[in-house]
Amino acid sequence: MRMNMHTAVGIPVLLAAAIATSAWGDAGGEAHTQEVKSQVQTPAPKGTIVIRTAQESDFPSLATVSLQRAMVIALGQTPGGLLKAETEEENGFLVHHIEVVSADKSIVAFTIDAGTGAILRQAADQLDDDKDDDLEDDDD
Repeated sequence: MRMNMHTAVGIPVLLAAAIATSAWGDAGGEAHTQEVKSQVQTPAPKGTIVIRTAQESDFPSLATVSLQRAMVIALGQTPGGLLKAETEEENGFLVHHIEVVSADKSIVAFTIDAGTGAILRQAADQLDDDKDDDLEDDDD
């Protein structure tokens, strides 16, 4: 697999800039480990890049729209801080999953087509309060 040198150098710079300008970049060492649960169950989106036998390590080279571009698309829809970003296969198609923390601390999850950059799904997430219940059970 051949890697474009500009892409290799741009990834850390873009991620560092996204983190530094987000609320998460100035967390003061606090660990933000709360889980999220989607409020809306929607049918699985379909993308334009079909994945049949590719390995996960091939995903970046198969994507027409880079993960970095998908982050810009998501942050353009919901200004805030980047929480998670990954490229993966979903129902046989290559997609980017991006989670953004908005100014009101809500989490918005995006599924973006890795072939066109189209937003296939956008859903608001909520904090998962089940984790606190599990901790109380362990104390008994």
